[in-house]
Amino acid sequence: MPRPKRTATSLPQRAEREPTATMNTTPPKPMQISDLIFIGIKGSVIALSRATGEQVWVTHLKGWDFVNLEVHDNKLYAMCHGEIFCLDPLTGDGLWHNPLRGFGTGLATLALAGAAPSGNAPALAEERHRAARAAASAA
Repeated sequence: MPRPKRTATSLPQRAEREPTATMNTTPPKPMQISDLIFIGIKGSVIALSRATGEQVWVTHLKGWDFVNLEVHDNKLYAMCHGEIFCLDPLTGDGLWHNPLRGFGTGLATLALAGAAPSGNAPALAEERHRAARAAASAA
């Protein structure tokens, strides 16, 4: 079976963002996946700050449809209009895309080995990080 072509034009582009620090402010701490809430709506993926609710980035996918999301192993997977996209969860940049040709454009489900059900992977990852930090500080 031939491999799908991966071209820059077939991947979603990241949204433009304003700089978050000026010369008179302390640079913000590096953002982590657990700092974000991901929303799939009308063919787009939106990342919001968990602390403030402000939009961090938006990536427009192909289609106009419901977007099924899953976060696993520091990647954000989005199913939309019968296609799958892999995004960088911190930036919204497209990492790869597969149009799943021949399967139509209906709703699709997504299951990743080792991922938590119901999109709880970010919360479970944060819990694992907390446990690892606690174990490291106890040692």
